Amino acid sequence: MNRRCMNRTSGLAIVALGGLLAAPGFAQEELGVEDVLEVVEANTLDDLLKNVEERRVVENQENIRRENEFRAARDRQSQMLDQAKEERRQERLRGERLDTQYRENERLIGELQDQYNQRLGKLRELFGVLQQVAGDTRSHFDESVVSLEYPGRGEWLGALAAKMGSATQLATIDEMEELWEHLQREATESGKVTRFTAPVDQHDGDQVDTEVIRVGSFAVISEEGYLNYDWDLDRLVQLGRQPEAQFANTAENLFEADPGDLVSFAVDPTRG
Repeated sequence: MNRRCMNRTSGLAIVALGGLLAAPGFAQEELGVEDVLEVVEANTLDDLLKNVEERRVVENQENIRRENEFRAARDRQSQMLDQAKEERRQERLRGERLDTQYRENERLIGELQDQYNQRLGKLRELFGVLQQVAGDTRSHFDESVVSLEYPGRGEWLGALAAKMGSATQLATIDEMEELWEHLQREATESGKVTRFTAPVDQHDGDQVDTEVIRVGSFAVISEEGYLNYDWDLDRLVQLGRQPEAQFANTAENLFEADPGDLVSFAVDPTRG
C-alpha cells in the first residue's frame, strides 16, 4: 500500500517536474528569467513547491522591472512631448516678436523717409536738373565725333542719369564737377582741329587703322576724303561717294596742311 502511494507521488512529481522543466524555455523567450532562476530537480512534493515559489518570486521581479521600464519610457515620451510643446510656444512668441519688430521698422522707415524728404528740400530740384542735363548731354555725346577721342562719356552720363532718377541715391560733388568737365571739354573740343589714328571700316569690309583729322564736332577726314561717323556702332566708315570736287578739294587741302596753316574747309553744320 505505501509503495503504491509512493509510486503515485513520484509520478506526480515527475509530471509536475516535466511541466516545470519545460517552463524555463518559455521564460527564455518571453520573460528572460533563465539567468536568475535556478531549477532544482524535484524529487518530492516539497521540492516541487519550492521550485514553483522561487519561479513566482523571479517572475514577480521581472514583471516589476518591466513595469519600471515602461514607466521610464512613458516618462521620457511625456518629457519629449512637453519639450515639443515648449519649443512650439517659444517659436510662436518669437514669431510675434518678429512681427512686432517688422511693424515698428516699417513705421521708422516712414518717419525717416519723411525726414529725408524734408531735409533734401530744394536739392531735389537740383538733382532733377542734373538728371535732365545728363540725359540730354548723353544723346549729344553719342552723336559727337569728339567721342572718338574721349570714349565712354555716354555710358558715364547714362549711369549718372539713372542714379539721379533713383529715390535713394544722390550725386556727389565729384560727380557734379565731372559733369561740368565733360560739358566744358565738349565745348572746347568743338573748336579744335586734331589729328589722330583711328580704325576705319573700308569698302571691302576690312577695318584699318588710319590717320584722320577731326574738325571740331562737325567732320572727320582721311587722306582719301570725308569719312562718315556711325554713332550706333561708334566707328568711322568710308563714304561710298565723296562730295563734289569743290568740297572734296578742301578736305585734301586740310589733310596736307601743316600745323598753324590757315585753309578753307567745307563742313555740313547739320552733320547730315
